[in-house]
Amino acid sequence: PAVNLHSVELTAAQAALKQARMLFYSSVEDKSKITPAIAAFQELIRIRPEWEARAMTYIGALTALQGKHSLLPHDKWHKANQGLKIMDQAVAQNPQDVEALFIHSSTCTFLPFFFKRGKDAQNKFRLLVRLLPENHQEFDPEMLKNVIRFISERAKLSQEETAALNRLKSELNLESL
Repeated sequence: PAVNLHSVELTAAQAALKQARMLFYSSVEDKSKITPAIAAFQELIRIRPEWEARAMTYIGALTALQGKHSLLPHDKWHKANQGLKIMDQAVAQNPQDVEALFIHSSTCTFLPFFFKRGKDAQNKFRLLVRLLPENHQEFDPEMLKNVIRFISERAKLSQEETAALNRLKSELNLESL
């Protein structure tokens, strides 16, 4: 039987993305995972150039994370700002990518107040609430649950936005959050 090369490549790329995400999340607690995670996202850009904005958002978040793990205040500041610049450029490249928006907004949420990114994070959370009903399939179900839970807990949403998020949870049978 003929093998659809495109679907094989896509499946391999999706597996690579899943692996890179796992490295990303483990690097939050384990700084030794940051460099392999950056390399995994760089490789993802090589095999799926159309995912560059998403991958670069992760790379920006990982760069900012290097700041968290730095010892010197100047290094912390420099890496955090470098990471923010990379993330800002990546999200600007594809402002409708819900995963990139989520990584950007959640990273900005955890930055100290003096980076002045709280309002930006909240605006992106609101945008996510508007985009998710049409784009939620970009996340696997477990990740989508975590995204919705994070937004529910961290975003300052209007009653309408909260209702929209709850509607999405209901429509996708994610009430077990």
